[in-house]
Amino acid sequence: MEIAFRGGFPEPMLLQDRGRKRWHTDYVNAILERDLKEITRIHRKNAMRELVNTLAAWSGKFMDLSAIGSGLSIRRSTIESYINAL
Repeated sequence: MEIAFRGGFPEPMLLQDRGRKRWHTDYVNAILERDLKEITRIHRKNAMRELVNTLAAWSGKFMDLSAIGSGLSIRRSTIESYINAL
């Protein structure tokens, strides 16, 4: 369980809590800022970041795109597009 909570990547496994959190934050930022630019055009970067955080919170339950969209004020088609890009 401890390994799962640390994130599973080899690099942060050796870091202490703050360093591991910073590594994961930098990793997500790299995906959102660099990698997604190569895959698709994201019009609202902040919306994508909020969606990623929300999807992480919803990871243990049924994903209701309508509920997620209304909570973030994002259209369902945009959410679907962003999820496909991820």
